[in-house]
Amino acid sequence: MLRNRHSLEEKLLRDFLKRKRIEQGFSQRKLSLLLDNTPTFVSKYESGERYLLFTEAVLICEILGIDAHELTQSILNTLRTSADDDVFRIKQHPPIITEEQIKQAKTPPSAKSERQSLPSQA
Repeated sequence: MLRNRHSLEEKLLRDFLKRKRIEQGFSQRKLSLLLDNTPTFVSKYESGERYLLFTEAVLICEILGIDAHELTQSILNTLRTSADDDVFRIKQHPPIITEEQIKQAKTPPSAKSERQSLPSQA
């Protein structure tokens, strides 16, 4: 699955890190110096112009004194309560699948085509 910079998950990641940066009293410049990077780096990931690698997010958490578990729990809790999140909605209310659909899914493609090519006996 391709990442989407504008997905809810990416937005939650950006918002969490930005909120924690501000709470800790860090400017973008100060954080960028501690990351050995440019202020543009921080600005771009906070605005969604750039992706953050997992390792970058963990490093930012370490610098800000945040447990990376807190980051993931915050995002997961928000997703679980979000009405827009299809993944959790599907898990709670899985689609109904008939026995026939299950049998068809288990039947190898060659057996399906053989069955279709045989004349029906009436």
